[in-house]
Amino acid sequence: MRGFFDEAMRRPPEWAQRQMAKLPIDRKLLSQVNQAAIQIAGVHCIEVTPKNSTSNSTVVYLHGGAYVMGSPASYSAFTAQLAVACGARMVVPDYRLSPAHRFPAAQEDCLAVTRELLATGTHEIILMGDSAGGALAANTALALQPTPSIKGLVLLSPWVEPTASGGTMISNDAHDVFSKTFLDQCFAMHIGEADAQDPRVNLVCAELAGLPKTYVQSGGAELFHDQIAEFAERAKHAGADLSWDVYPPQFHVFQALAAGDPDGVRAIDQIAEFVIPLGRTE
Repeated sequence: MRGFFDEAMRRPPEWAQRQMAKLPIDRKLLSQVNQAAIQIAGVHCIEVTPKNSTSNSTVVYLHGGAYVMGSPASYSAFTAQLAVACGARMVVPDYRLSPAHRFPAAQEDCLAVTRELLATGTHEIILMGDSAGGALAANTALALQPTPSIKGLVLLSPWVEPTASGGTMISNDAHDVFSKTFLDQCFAMHIGEADAQDPRVNLVCAELAGLPKTYVQSGGAELFHDQIAEFAERAKHAGADLSWDVYPPQFHVFQALAAGDPDGVRAIDQIAEFVIPLGRTE
């Protein structure tokens, strides 16, 4: 994976998108869900519904990709896996990407989709995302609070402080799937001339009071470890009901990239253990 991201630095963003679109698809996993293309608030989304649905919840899943790559299609296997594990419907927005659509386009799309779901009668929503998508999920939750219909927030290796420069951004650089240089390049494409400390994108600068019940997972070997720790500490200090599981040897978003790995399997199980009680049918 490190080689892919190193090559992505030397190529235009469209190259990474094309490569991600070529990822192999787990047909057996996809056979356990129904997928449909839908429009919500003018944003193209993929709806993933498990054939074993046991929940009233809708999970709005916001994919990662450093704001410049990724799509519902490239996340189809992972979101199917999550949908089956949680027994819940998932809505995966194809939010606008940088640099064609800089900050705050992605943030606006994710918020618009969630608002439209709430306005049209979806009242058991769990926001979930990985990496940049984790920051988008947290921002959406904060923008909508207090909203009782937002039942929970799940953050997988969330990129909550894109301006971070020390600590594990340096010490874990040799161990993660990408480099700080790659992340800096992507964030520059996303933020453009806007304020890099804007709390909509730099979540450690946000007022974190009012977060819904939150579950965080990350790898101990990833670049983001220190910033996630700071976010978790600030959120708890603000009164959030937040739990955080760290998998010491693991890298960034290992849950999606290490299919079949015991840690990945256990992590998916723990996500399901958090999500299922929030939307269990009577």
